[in-house]
Amino acid sequence: ASQYMTDIYNSKKDKIDDVRLCPPCLLPERFFLKSSAKKDNIFLFIGSLTAHKNPIYMLDEWINAGNILEKFNLLIIGDGPLRKPIAQKISDSRISNICLLGEVAHQQMEQYLDKAKYLILPSVRESFGMVIAEAMAKRVVPIVSDRGGMKEVFTSSAGYIFELKDGYLVDILTKITSHDKDYDIKSELAFQDSLKYREEVVGEQLINILQE
Repeated sequence: ASQYMTDIYNSKKDKIDDVRLCPPCLLPERFFLKSSAKKDNIFLFIGSLTAHKNPIYMLDEWINAGNILEKFNLLIIGDGPLRKPIAQKISDSRISNICLLGEVAHQQMEQYLDKAKYLILPSVRESFGMVIAEAMAKRVVPIVSDRGGMKEVFTSSAGYIFELKDGYLVDILTKITSHDKDYDIKSELAFQDSLKYREEVVGEQLINILQE
């Protein structure tokens, strides 16, 4: 489990003494096969279109960033109760570099990860964020809110962490667009961070836990 979830568990008065906390996720080897696809100037959002995933905040920040993002595209993957208001907001903004893709198959999602440079997760709460680890294995740089366990998935130099306040995500987007050469460094660091989630690594940790 993430440290975030571990702290929640340890704070409970009725916790069970013999519970073992396992590694938060594992990634199959296919994620680590380097794709021949060329990376494009794509930001991804992947998740359910619900209030706690906070896609409206991300969308507002993207729209407020204005012309600095004209060479980049935002692809929104997911479905949920906020799909209609998101579609309406995109339509009202008349911004052509935002695309609401809806729900896609996992294999297709991996193809988008092969092409994208950045993943934005602005959740107001999140225990871990499996998709972050998947993205990093594909050399996608994570941009996450400081809520929950998401910031534990990677070292700070491998991505970006922001407070959920107006303008804070805009500041990061501005920094990225003006220093896009940093992508090569951060994407490699993100990939290195993802290696600790490989099946063989997590499997060995699980065996050690079971043998305790």
